Amino acid sequence: MYVPTFASLVGDEERFFAEHFGRSPLLRREALTGPPEELLSVADLDDCLHQEALRTQYLRLVKRGDLIHEGTYTQPLRVQRKYIPDRVVPERVYEHFRTGASVVWHSMNHFRPNLRALNAMLAQRFATRSDSLAFLTPAGQQGFVIHHDPNDTFVIHLHGSKRWRVWPTAEVLRPDGRPYKVGEEYRAEHLGEPLLDVTLRPGDVMYLPSGTPHVAAAEDSVSLHLTVTVTPRTWPELLRSTVAEAMPADPEHRGFPHLTEETTEEQAAALKDRIELLVERLRAIDPRAEVARLTAEGRDAEGIAAGHRFASAAAVDETDASTPVRAAHADFSFTQSAAGDRVGVRFDGKTVAVPRSVADALRSCAAGAVVPAGRFVPNAAPEDSVKAVKTLARLGAVALEP
Repeated sequence: MYVPTFASLVGDEERFFAEHFGRSPLLRREALTGPPEELLSVADLDDCLHQEALRTQYLRLVKRGDLIHEGTYTQPLRVQRKYIPDRVVPERVYEHFRTGASVVWHSMNHFRPNLRALNAMLAQRFATRSDSLAFLTPAGQQGFVIHHDPNDTFVIHLHGSKRWRVWPTAEVLRPDGRPYKVGEEYRAEHLGEPLLDVTLRPGDVMYLPSGTPHVAAAEDSVSLHLTVTVTPRTWPELLRSTVAEAMPADPEHRGFPHLTEETTEEQAAALKDRIELLVERLRAIDPRAEVARLTAEGRDAEGIAAGHRFASAAAVDETDASTPVRAAHADFSFTQSAAGDRVGVRFDGKTVAVPRSVADALRSCAAGAVVPAGRFVPNAAPEDSVKAVKTLARLGAVALEP
């Protein structure tokens, strides 16, 4: 499966962050280096729709900004004596699509490994959550009215063509002087001339910063595009995380103050003391270490993890005397048993008892050694050493190199 590179999305990375990130839209024609249909195709959406247990958390139907009631395309389903109240019915979705409704697929990265990899790459780059949504629109139809979104988006066009009109990101006020809310319909007369009025075709990529007013409509064919979101955190959000991290260490911050008009002076003095204590704690923070923590925190998002535990478990069966073995953990703890001939090894929240020779081998691996499976356990026959390695690999104590 095809996964676009970061360069495919943004072009020159230094220029993107200097001129466009959080500031202005960016259009890149024929940006994808791989076949668009290998990223996601219309046929792939047919397959997803026919999973039989698809629920409304992942799919919604919309026509010119109006959501279609989910009761018109769902019905209950029983699976293994479990009741699913809102199973999406494919034929009902197709009927709405035939009459002009757009189909919006949420969190496609929950279904497609290549989209999980794409979102994981963006989470790594932006240190924030990333998701993938697919928009399938009938020929000549418009799914949404002019609106803006609360996150930065990369629009990746995959099938057909769609006309996009995009206005500057600067805040637009309604006649009453208030800003438009997320998802609220803009009045075109308040926006003036669009910054971009373009037709996207397969392989084109467009970046829209958060808050950019836009509208899109399919042209003379079915249109499919992927909207890949990133949600950069603002300074207030980052500071809230830093403050929350600093406060639990202080017992003085615990308790439930009684706030009333009568206790104002008392609580004001208490608040002043706690603010001073918090400032003291914040001044003691190493900014570099805190940025590293915030970066790791942002990258630890749902919907992007990838694992191969089943495949790894099956690969254990192919282990032979030449298979390289390394420790899967660096923080084993060892406890001598009462009998003295076995050692308790603790890792991943569990403790297993192993012969002393195997514990010695684990200590060696934990220090960084990589050894063949046949020589993992010192002074043991190769077949016995391989057997011990297989057992430890299935428990997750050691990892096997390719």
